[in-house]
Amino acid sequence: MTRYSDLSKKDLISLLKVYDRACSADSQERKLHNEMDVEHLNLLQLVFDTIDEAIYMVDLESNKIIFGNKKVETLFGPAIGNYCWETLQKGQSGPCSFCTNPYLLDKNGQPTGVHQSTYQNGATEQWLQCSDQAFVWNDGRMVAIKTSVDVSKLKESALSMSLLLEQNKNLAQKIVSSIDDERLLLSQDLHDEIGQIGTAIKLNADFLLVEAESLDCSEEQLNAVKDIINLSEKFLTATQNISTHLNPRSMILHLTVREVLHSLFAEWLNRNRKTKATIVFDFNFSLNMDISSKEVLYRVLQEALTNISRHSKANEVSVVCSISTTRTKELEDSSDETNENLTKENIFVLTIGDNGVGFTSDFNDSCLGLVYMRSRVTSLGGQLQKGISPLGGAQIKVQLPTRC
Repeated sequence: MTRYSDLSKKDLISLLKVYDRACSADSQERKLHNEMDVEHLNLLQLVFDTIDEAIYMVDLESNKIIFGNKKVETLFGPAIGNYCWETLQKGQSGPCSFCTNPYLLDKNGQPTGVHQSTYQNGATEQWLQCSDQAFVWNDGRMVAIKTSVDVSKLKESALSMSLLLEQNKNLAQKIVSSIDDERLLLSQDLHDEIGQIGTAIKLNADFLLVEAESLDCSEEQLNAVKDIINLSEKFLTATQNISTHLNPRSMILHLTVREVLHSLFAEWLNRNRKTKATIVFDFNFSLNMDISSKEVLYRVLQEALTNISRHSKANEVSVVCSISTTRTKELEDSSDETNENLTKENIFVLTIGDNGVGFTSDFNDSCLGLVYMRSRVTSLGGQLQKGISPLGGAQIKVQLPTRC
């Protein structure tokens, strides 16, 4: 079957004008040009009736159908001379709410070009992708040629894809939640079990130091006990830091996102003093994001900095935090773009780059670190992209809708 998309809109309009000339010619003209008219009409019949989508033409003043191909008759029955809404729709007593006719002409009555819309037909229950355009008929009337493509299967596929994406998102959220639950348990065990052992070691060492000093022990013995005390203090500090990293919620609950990320970065930089690293906050206002968003940004920066230390061989790191504003298009009705509303959405952008070896050939999107980062970000409606940093190494860019 021929598809109407094989013909340009100009081709369709030209054929319809030929049809109009043939139908409106007087009897003398018909007689003089009979052979030409028959050829044109046969061509018109052949082209339009073999196109497997509905094509029809409407008088813009009366809203009556003045032309329809075989597909229109197959779907809706005889249509010529009827109002479009009473023939092509179900239960309509007037023009459809999604009709594009009001937008096909400008204030001077001139065609405005092609207008597209998608709607579900009440008579056939098909989802149709429509393409409408006005032009001047030979008798001076303004008419519109309308083509309708059945996109029901595409709509079903889109719905199925949407459901799969939602299921995937829910699964990712469960994975992230499971990981966080494990981290919480580990954090509690470190604090309760390991922390108590470390505290007991320090207390015993403090007792031994007092006893050693009273018993006039050697300097080596005293230094050994002092060393135990010093190591136990470092052990307790390390345990506390690891516990906080595993479960940062208690730390970040009352901090701003700037304070959370700057604290994590400063701590990492303190352990990597040979690395030239900067963190920039490209906004001046205080941003109080909800704790889930702050934790996601914390986890991403934590994972990225850890990977840089382990794998990148970088000696220069850049972290940039900024806010971007996007304009989101929302349609009140799917019939036409003129019904759109534009809403603003603030996006927190976290960009982490280095001058290291970059993403090597054996690195792919299935690597666990990237999977966990992306799962966290997408669970809150954000996006994560990997690429090449301006510094020459790897770059991770996160875009997360701000939620306060």
